[in-house]
Amino acid sequence: GAWNLVIALVIVMTGFIMTMWWR
Repeated sequence: GAWNLVIALVIVMTGFIMTMWWR
C-alpha cells in the first residue's frame, strides 16, 4: 500500500536530484 507511494517518491526525488546535478 504505502510502499508504492514511497517508491514513487524516491524515483521522483532521484530524478529531480539527477537533473539538478547534471546541469
